[in-house]
Amino acid sequence: MISAMIRFVLLLSIAANYLVAAGFSGGLEYKSDYIFRGVTQTDRRSALQARLRYGFSAGFYLGAFGSNVYDPKSDKADAIEYDFFGGYLGEAGDTWFEAGAIGRNFSIDDANYIEALFAVGYGVFSLAYYDAVSAEDANHENDRYIEAAARFEEAWDLINIGFGAGYGLPNDRTADSPLNLFLSIDKTFWRKLRVGASAELYSPDSKEFDKARYAFFARYAL
Repeated sequence: MISAMIRFVLLLSIAANYLVAAGFSGGLEYKSDYIFRGVTQTDRRSALQARLRYGFSAGFYLGAFGSNVYDPKSDKADAIEYDFFGGYLGEAGDTWFEAGAIGRNFSIDDANYIEALFAVGYGVFSLAYYDAVSAEDANHENDRYIEAAARFEEAWDLINIGFGAGYGLPNDRTADSPLNLFLSIDKTFWRKLRVGASAELYSPDSKEFDKARYAFFARYAL
């Protein structure tokens, strides 16, 4: 699976100049651990990721994302995540708003789901709401997730800093609500390359946190 992802990343990097000329944006990324909403998706293994997005002049967009994942509890431990997304992004001065949908797909049985996304932002601050409107695992259908974040580009004319918190609202009201806190610091080189580190704290019940999870990453923008 990982070798297939490497071939995909190499192919995308070769096509990068043609994609940018055609109006696409996106990037390639290496992560020492793929952490999503406070939970490792690779069992603390590294991940290679690619993202591609096409924006229309009216504010609508379509895109795709790919990454290797690893689930030691599954018969198909080495797997691939391949997402498709689309929506509308509008801006009015320093304020922006977004509405869309994300189809999160995995080569693991009964793991696929679709999330509706609604987000607003002002300046460096953002608030996003996700709702799993459809899921192969019925226990997770209509699970919701709220995330508040802030991002400062070129803070002190030196580094980029992002931080925030996410809170899960399971469909099963008797289930615990997870909470995660995150922080990322990175540096931009040559306007295209970002190198940095992230840290996340995760609490499965919003009461006690597990050990902090750390990851290093290098991201190249098309």
